[in-house]
Amino acid sequence: MVFKNAVVLNDEFRFMRADVYVDNGIIISIHEPDSVIADDQEVLDLSGLYLVPGFIDIHTHGAMGADHLDGTFEATDKICQYMASQGTTSVLATIMTQSADKMYHACENVAEYQARGPLSDKAHIRGIYLEGPFFTEKYKGAQHPEYLMDADIRLIDRLQRASDNGIKIISLAPERSGSIEFIKQYKNKINVFMGHTDSDYKTTCSAIEAGARGVTHTFNGMRPLHHRDPGILGAALIDERVVCECICDGIHVHPAMIRLLYSIVGRERFVIISDSICPTGLSDGSYESGGQQITVNKGIAYLGMPGKTIADSTIAGSTVSVYKCIQNLVKLNIMSLENAIYAATAVPARAAGIYNCVGSILPGKCADLLVMDRDLNIKKVYIGKD
Repeated sequence: MVFKNAVVLNDEFRFMRADVYVDNGIIISIHEPDSVIADDQEVLDLSGLYLVPGFIDIHTHGAMGADHLDGTFEATDKICQYMASQGTTSVLATIMTQSADKMYHACENVAEYQARGPLSDKAHIRGIYLEGPFFTEKYKGAQHPEYLMDADIRLIDRLQRASDNGIKIISLAPERSGSIEFIKQYKNKINVFMGHTDSDYKTTCSAIEAGARGVTHTFNGMRPLHHRDPGILGAALIDERVVCECICDGIHVHPAMIRLLYSIVGRERFVIISDSICPTGLSDGSYESGGQQITVNKGIAYLGMPGKTIADSTIAGSTVSVYKCIQNLVKLNIMSLENAIYAATAVPARAAGIYNCVGSILPGKCADLLVMDRDLNIKKVYIGKD
């Protein structure tokens, strides 16, 4: 197939007019427009349309009433189909804090789903993001308090076996007992992020020196920044080794704070995530997520039973996609379209250790591609092969 006359976001994340050749789901070559095309090639004329890399969501729990913790093929399949419809072509299946057995079963299910190979209308699962259970009670957010615990190497070894070594990222609270030793042991096997934490500045610095390389949904679920108590944010924001996730729905983080975060960490360290949960794509109502009651009101997910005062509720995960986050960032002039897509492709791909196969339009990479018009409407989603 030839994507002809497209406005292509190239591997330098600059738009250029070009023809992109794809064969058997792999990007073969990129040519100047008006290149000679073989008679047997299928040609798609994209004159006036953008061709960009498929979005990558490294932190997503679910959608359409399904959660990766459900541990079933049907739930995972439903999530991946929804993600593809929103332009997200690669995900890390995010598993939140639950019992060891339930997390084990969820990891097994993800590995089995991955083994079946990619489908043309479903997002690729590129591994697992383990959000918990080594978190602090104080900033637990929507994590189930019953199952929070200190860092446990044996548990992670067990879950990693269940996942067929598919765990790409794990998030933990650095201040919990055993966390620094855990980071040192796993830093070359799993990318360690810090989240749901009351970590102080010194402890966070120790965690980064030990090998921690990311912050989970920055600003949410952590000690706030204070000029006499910089905490985790003060340590992580100024360290160029650390990438920072951000839920860019305009609800979890005020647009002014998103702008501030981006101005500090820059293009190479800013990762758009959805942190989407099971009600994503559905209407307001009551749902269960991670074994807890969730109430969605006006598109905002709150932890709690129906009827609880929203002002007193904890905001849970989001009900948006990475695509919606990109639209928000561009509309608010926080970043250019090129940089917003970079934050939803190249940076998360590197954070998850999958940039060799996805995250940019480059020969040899998987042809996960989106066609968008100038108003950022998705016209077509293509799912490639590894």
